[in-house]
Amino acid sequence: MYLQVKDYEGLINHISMVLRPGGLIDLMEFDFSIYDEHHRRIEVDTSKIGEPWLPRWMAFANSAVRNRGGDADAATYLESWVS
Repeated sequence: MYLQVKDYEGLINHISMVLRPGGLIDLMEFDFSIYDEHHRRIEVDTSKIGEPWLPRWMAFANSAVRNRGGDADAATYLESWVS
């Protein structure tokens, strides 16, 4: 959904206003990062093409989402926005 929603926090706020008491909201997003075996984010530069391939591909996807006005960090903030 991050590709189309320009105000994710506002959307969640709107959902909370129309949700019945005791209702369920189920939101899922993914992080645009790849992590190593020690759970550290693998940072890559998007100014070149080369290994590591998957982290670099995800970095380009992150950049594309941001360039379209989407929120590539939505997965990071979903819990706090819903709270």
